[in-house]
Amino acid sequence: MTVDSTEVDTSKAGTYEVTYTYDGITSVAKVTVKARQTALKVHDSSIYVGDAWKAEDNFDSAVDKDGKPVAFKDITVDSTEVDTSKAGTYEVTYTYDGVTSVAKVTVKARQTAVKVHDSSIYVGDAWKAEDNFDSATNKDGEPVAFKDLTVDDTKVDTSKAGTYEVTYMYDGVTSVAKVTVKAIKTAVKVHDSSIYVGDAWKAEDNFDSAVDKDGNPVDFKDITVDSTKVETSKTGTYEVTYTYDGVTSVAKVTVKERKASKGTVTVKYIDEDGNKLSEDVVLSGIEGEEYETKAKHISGYELIHEPANKKGKFKKNIVVEYIYTNKKGSATVVNNNQAKGTGSVSSNTGILHEKNNIKKSGQLPKTNEQVSVVAPFIGILVILSVAYFYFRKGKLNK
Repeated sequence: MTVDSTEVDTSKAGTYEVTYTYDGITSVAKVTVKARQTALKVHDSSIYVGDAWKAEDNFDSAVDKDGKPVAFKDITVDSTEVDTSKAGTYEVTYTYDGVTSVAKVTVKARQTAVKVHDSSIYVGDAWKAEDNFDSATNKDGEPVAFKDLTVDDTKVDTSKAGTYEVTYMYDGVTSVAKVTVKAIKTAVKVHDSSIYVGDAWKAEDNFDSAVDKDGNPVDFKDITVDSTKVETSKTGTYEVTYTYDGVTSVAKVTVKERKASKGTVTVKYIDEDGNKLSEDVVLSGIEGEEYETKAKHISGYELIHEPANKKGKFKKNIVVEYIYTNKKGSATVVNNNQAKGTGSVSSNTGILHEKNNIKKSGQLPKTNEQVSVVAPFIGILVILSVAYFYFRKGKLNK
């Protein structure tokens, strides 16, 4: 038999004729060369350190030479290089019926992060979990909004002092912030007081001390004060409020009616040795009012000193002293002046002294005092003259 198959090319799809001849008889056969449809489709991918991964994740599809689908389980896979615990790029080979495809698996470092911070607040302060949140990023390092985080702040109780934990979670990453709720130490201490109509007064007079929420001292200038109700010109009880950081204290200022204080002036009439020559005169009046005293005429005595405080203003227990000397027979001096003041006059003793000291030595004698001092010297001179006269006369007679 003679065969002619020279036309057949199995490397190319097509229909080819093959002739068979024997003893003059020829037959023709057709050979159809089909295109092989076997194929494996895979794709590259990126994952993050620690992510779950399997070779099937990168497999798309496969068909046999006839174009019929092939199940993944019928594919031969080599993924031994892949290590999801380390960043890097790894190759995975997929083989079926002589066809091989390669997929690249890139394992990236995970950039997921949640940053928070601890904080301290005070009992009663407003607080929300977002206050302690700083930032968050996904595995690609892209920002993540707070609303996308899972937060557990159920333990926080801002009405009680204590330290509480708040957890913030995103994509498997958890961070914990501590919230310390402190007891508030803020305090303002003031006191009530009483003053009199017309007295000087300022709000600081009733302020004792203040401390902030940490217990540190606070200056008065940092206190908010309302003293608008106080009127020192009228009697009454007025409230003054002192406020700092939400804490208010109230002081009461009582304005009383001012009662007039009485003063006395005791006028004394004495000699140079402090002996009483006449009844004391006592003047009474309101402190601050004017008074005036006068010397008395005292028979047989002459005034030698008028005190500097003979005039002045009433205050408690003033003593005014007029000092006299014995005239020793000199002419009588009459003085009808009277002490005067706004109050009553009475005899009184035992008042505290406010004396004007008098120096007795070195005083010049008054006119009458000069006469009484010179007279003895004249008498002595006369006696000596007479004695000398008789002495001289006796001498001459001899």
